[in-house]
Amino acid sequence: MLAGRPISGEAPRGSGGLIVILGPSGAGKDSILAYARERLTERDDIHFVRRAITRPPHDMSEDFLPMTEAAFDTALAAGRYCFHWRANGLRYGLPQSMLGFVEDGGLAVVNGSRAAHPAMCELFPSLRSVLVRVDGSVLRERLRSRGREDKAEIEARIARAETYLDAIEPDVVIDNSGAIEESGERFIAYVLDVARQAGR
Repeated sequence: MLAGRPISGEAPRGSGGLIVILGPSGAGKDSILAYARERLTERDDIHFVRRAITRPPHDMSEDFLPMTEAAFDTALAAGRYCFHWRANGLRYGLPQSMLGFVEDGGLAVVNGSRAAHPAMCELFPSLRSVLVRVDGSVLRERLRSRGREDKAEIEARIARAETYLDAIEPDVVIDNSGAIEESGERFIAYVLDVARQAGR
């Protein structure tokens, strides 16, 4: 859950945009992002943002910058984050460079959070939201196989997953119950469509 209001800088002034991908833990957001990032490496107008997270470096389930609480506080005090939030006992920060990229007309893509989504929408009025969903049985198996949660925690996560559509109004919903190629290609198509609409 969110602890306090997310702190953010001034809204971007340029013509760029931001796509945030949302979804319950185990839905496969990181897999979709990795799939798209690998195939869009030559697009210098599209940037996949690397988040700073107070998570141990050995847990590299996503491409992130591992930070200690003290290091995160230092970076925050130095103004290195344009947006940050707390969820599920961890702290997340988006680099100031992302804001500059958007202000220069680029399209940034970031793994977001349901808890921080309302405040992120305030900062980025043109934000596009992509919700990744997955069948309950598939989600249960994914959570079980990664071994982070016990049975009760898994069921609690599944119950929360069912409320995602009630909590946000996504621009597009992608079902990731099947092959990553299918959901990954749909995500890429959406990203490229947003880029085209913006004249990039």
